[in-house]
Amino acid sequence: MNGQPHFKLNAETMKHMTLLALIVALFVLSLGARAAGPGPKWVPEKGYWVVETNIHVANKAVVYFYNLKNELVYQEAYEGRLNLDRRRVLVRLNRVLEQAVAAWEQKTPSASPAQLLARQLAD
Repeated sequence: MNGQPHFKLNAETMKHMTLLALIVALFVLSLGARAAGPGPKWVPEKGYWVVETNIHVANKAVVYFYNLKNELVYQEAYEGRLNLDRRRVLVRLNRVLEQAVAAWEQKTPSASPAQLLARQLAD
C-alpha cells in the first residue's frame, strides 16, 4: 500500500468519536469524585438537620434531625443563640444527628436521646 490511510474520517465518524470521548471523560470524572473520600466534618453523612427560628422570638429555635430516608428521628427546642456560621456549631449539630440516628436505628425506648443538643452546645 502506498502510504494512504485505509479509512476516511467523515463528519459523522468525528461526531461519534467526540461523543464517545465525552462519555468516557464523564465516567472517569465520576469515578474520581467517588474516590475522593468523605467530605469535611461539618457535612453530615447520616442525614440532615433543619433549624427553625422565629424573628419575633429571639434566642429560641427548634432543630429537626432527619435520616437519609427523610424520616424525622429527633427534634429539640433550644433556647440560646445558634450561630450557624461557626464550624464548631455545625460539627456539634452533626454529632447530635449521628447520636439521634443511631438511637432511631436501635428503636429502643432506653436509647432515645434527651436534650442532646443542649448538652453538646453547653461545652
